[in-house]
Amino acid sequence: ISADSASENSPWLTAFTGQSQVRQTRATAFVEEIRDDTSVRLNFVESQETSSAYGRSDRNDTPIHDAEVYQNAFERIENAIFVREGR
Repeated sequence: ISADSASENSPWLTAFTGQSQVRQTRATAFVEEIRDDTSVRLNFVESQETSSAYGRSDRNDTPIHDAEVYQNAFERIENAIFVREGR
């Protein structure tokens, strides 16, 4: 499973330098079922893409290592599972 957040750009950077810069968070989830257990692995990456008026483009991906981000995601998943099981 993979997902991208809404992208954020910097209009001021484009207006003053002719460069475009877009930031986005990407998430991937790997779900594996082994017998009666399910294993879930999440990865979050902050992606920053820049391009210039001259056609050059760069992309910089930075892994997110903040444990709070992952804890929050797993709590939301746990709550969603709880709601679905209650039906």
